Amino acid sequence: MFRFVLAATLVALAGCGGEPPSDDFTGGTRSVALVPSGRELTLRTEGPAIVRGTNTFVFSPFGGQVTGASGFMPAHGHGTRPATFEALPDGTQKVGLVLYMSGRWEMSFDVRVGEATETVRLDVQVP
Repeated sequence: MFRFVLAATLVALAGCGGEPPSDDFTGGTRSVALVPSGRELTLRTEGPAIVRGTNTFVFSPFGGQVTGASGFMPAHGHGTRPATFEALPDGTQKVGLVLYMSGRWEMSFDVRVGEATETVRLDVQVP
């Protein structure tokens, strides 16, 4: 019986090793939710992946406007330089941010739809 319990415990512990999976955004396309409404928007990076340096976040047309953006690096307690904004004629909006250090960044985008301003929050991993 002892051997059975020991074997079962070892099998269970083998599945617990390593880093937990990360949901950090590393680039590409992702659906993101506005807070507090939960409305979904589509966001993508202009390049194939998040990079150390200048990154452009592209919002597909959604009938509103991105009015603010910032990043915060909790491991070091600092933020980003001011964002740049570009609205294209088709309603696509580009937000440029410089992520100048490798690591995890907490991104925040302020979005105005009608009279309401909501927020998109996104964790980004810079290699």
